[in-house]
Amino acid sequence: GKCEEREEEAAVAEAKAAREEALVAVLKAVATETSMHAYAAYFAPFVAREVNANLTCLPLLTALIRFTQACLSSLTIELEPYLHQLLPAAITCVVGRKLCSSHDQDHWSLRALAARVVYTIARRYGERFADLQARLTKTFHEALRDPQKPLTTHYGALLGLRFFGPHTVHMLLMPMMPAYLRQLNALMQPADAAPAASAPAPIAPPARDSATAPLQPASSRASRRASAIRQADALRVYHVALSTCGTYLFRHGHLFGPAPLADEIAAAASFASFAPPAAAGAASGAVLLPRLAASYEALAAEFGPALLAHSRPAETSFEAHTLRSLHGVFL
Repeated sequence: GKCEEREEEAAVAEAKAAREEALVAVLKAVATETSMHAYAAYFAPFVAREVNANLTCLPLLTALIRFTQACLSSLTIELEPYLHQLLPAAITCVVGRKLCSSHDQDHWSLRALAARVVYTIARRYGERFADLQARLTKTFHEALRDPQKPLTTHYGALLGLRFFGPHTVHMLLMPMMPAYLRQLNALMQPADAAPAASAPAPIAPPARDSATAPLQPASSRASRRASAIRQADALRVYHVALSTCGTYLFRHGHLFGPAPLADEIAAAASFASFAPPAAAGAASGAVLLPRLAASYEALAAEFGPALLAHSRPAETSFEAHTLRSLHGVFL
């Protein structure tokens, strides 16, 4: 029995490795061969059709997103005429409600990869479509603000917004983080937690009719499992929020300066009254952006020492060059 199980596991692993090798060969050909530009008109409809038809097949969805990434890496494939087909498919793989057949499967990595693909598309074609980034960030922001959306969708929306940089995090995520973290904390609490002050309920005598007795343990186990899954999902979302806020506060918060004083606000307002439009917009931005510092204390109180893991200062290019030079000389 055990020998047969081991042989079966070895055969499954070998078949999986063979499929991965074949997929890597295809992706390499798509990314490097110049003749692939002739098939661009077929790639985008294929990806869109297969994503919509296989929303719970995680291996296929992952392969399709990797295929899209290979197309974006190609120097000859032009995807601009087909963005209306590729982008909805990629966004679905970021914020889709359920992207796997079992909760034990790692659909989180698929969401992260798809979020990177969406950001790559926005960075490449953002100059040609002026409203592309605004529409994408609005989609992710609305998904994150909707309390009816599942935590899996919130996870992908957080990743999608984080890829667009510190200004997007500053304008869209920082104002809503304290309230959103309170919601996450409520979701991370056990479902069967009862208030300490409440008196224990009296124990009912066992029922004579045992027809429904076997259903109660199964229902209790299902409830406990659903609660554990909800808590695990909330913890994953909490981790993404922690890393996003920590990276912003310690590495990008200085870009927006400290909170302005009252006289600075008045000076900026008087300057904006006679300054040209561009200067007026810059002055108002310098005043309005730091006002979000009021929520920084709430974030620090929420995360506490966990934020210190993200406090490593960013290394400058000069420091990196100096360290590499010393490493080459002395080692």
